[in-house]
Amino acid sequence: MFSVTAFLEWAKDFLDIHGDLGPQPMQDMPDRLMMVTLLPGAGLTMDDQFDQPSFQVAIRGDQFAETTPEADMRKLDRALIKELQYPHNLWGDLVVTCSRTGGGPSPIQSYDKGRRVTYTCTYWVLCDL
Repeated sequence: MFSVTAFLEWAKDFLDIHGDLGPQPMQDMPDRLMMVTLLPGAGLTMDDQFDQPSFQVAIRGDQFAETTPEADMRKLDRALIKELQYPHNLWGDLVVTCSRTGGGPSPIQSYDKGRRVTYTCTYWVLCDL
């Protein structure tokens, strides 16, 4: 089974960024932050051999730093889609593959009160039950 906590720990080390489980960041968290939120996903495959959970990654940059969260999100996206070798046991039990549920990383269309930009993307994984 896919472990969102194991994924979060891997991604924090990969990007050298503070991270927490979503969906909402705590107010006292640093500007540059990654939030990972587990989502329902597509369910079991037809043969009931694999699960297909999904998760959303949101990366918020420092104040007035529009390019940093975009670069962080694109680096993570590239690793998930192109660079990691599947299958692997990096985030829990066997993960067969990882892909996006839709388009690539995109910005949330508004700044927060601290004028920080957030990029987000949603992924799904095919994993052992």
